[in-house]
Amino acid sequence: MIHIKKKIKKMRVYKLSTDLTTEKNRQLSLNLSDEDMDYLSTLDMGVSVDLLDENETITTIMVSNSINIEKIKFFLSNNNVIFEVEDITEIFASDEEEDVISEKIESLTQEDIFEKFGIYE
Repeated sequence: MIHIKKKIKKMRVYKLSTDLTTEKNRQLSLNLSDEDMDYLSTLDMGVSVDLLDENETITTIMVSNSINIEKIKFFLSNNNVIFEVEDITEIFASDEEEDVISEKIESLTQEDIFEKFGIYE
């Protein structure tokens, strides 16, 4: 049982693509209920970076575990947001042992994500 619990809590890098634009996201945020805010406050996230495309559609790159990803998917579905989630951990830590991957992922910074996606501040 401990092995399963440890596996669930493993941090990974996810790409969350949505149909949210900056304006839609602002409206969603303004209309959050107290229940939604409480629900979102239970998320235990690592680093998270929002990327905008030319249409101002938001794609989020985040370090998280599978439990939080399921919570996010539930929230987005309940708010009629179209989304797709992809595990992109291998972009940041390929061909490595699982323990090394976990260590690398947990130490990722926003700058690491920007660099990997060719965005330089």
